Amino acid sequence: MQEIYSVKGMHCQSCVRKIEQGMASFAKSVQVNLSEAQLYLTDPLISFDELKTRLAGIGAYELIPQKKKSPAFIAFQPYFPLLLIVAYLVVASCASMSNVSDWMRHFMAGFFLVFSFFKLLNIHAFADGYSKYDLLAMRWKPYGFIYPFCELGLGLSYLFDWQIRGVLLATLVLTLFGACGVIQSMRQKQEIRCACLGNLLNVPLSTVTLIEDLGMAAMAVFMLIV
Repeated sequence: MQEIYSVKGMHCQSCVRKIEQGMASFAKSVQVNLSEAQLYLTDPLISFDELKTRLAGIGAYELIPQKKKSPAFIAFQPYFPLLLIVAYLVVASCASMSNVSDWMRHFMAGFFLVFSFFKLLNIHAFADGYSKYDLLAMRWKPYGFIYPFCELGLGLSYLFDWQIRGVLLATLVLTLFGACGVIQSMRQKQEIRCACLGNLLNVPLSTVTLIEDLGMAAMAVFMLIV
């Protein structure tokens, strides 16, 4: 097991070499990160207090244990960028809301425009990632290049309130079809990176991705009914 510690008093490569050499006998492997002032020890052979004493004997260094992150925080952390974007869109949509349908239209406009933006930043990387789990893109790769423009078109249509009924039907088909690919990958327990934000942010394919697709489909159904 790898243990991570902060090191106070480390300033240069000479410090790195001294610490690596001085601590080599007390762990299976030793690695020092100067920029982050961290010491990585694999399977330490002695207690923290003994390690702290040994490090102090090497030079004017102080070993500080890093706080353990809770399992809930570790599980939540990869999705933070995605949830933050959604939160911004929710707040921005409220600014021009006159009714629920109006709020949904503005939210969907922002959603599709923002998500298409991330995909178009590196469309080749998106197409590669999308082809790993989308049912059509894995059989016909050009669909991965077309999809961001579909989202862009939907976003602009919602923004300018153009042909909304047809756009809602297109949204329903697109998102439900996308959800099928996500469900299949999840059932096969594949560890795949979600391509919804392109390759700029590392978000794993999971239930969050499925909720994203089904949530948009549910809003489309609601707007078609009311």
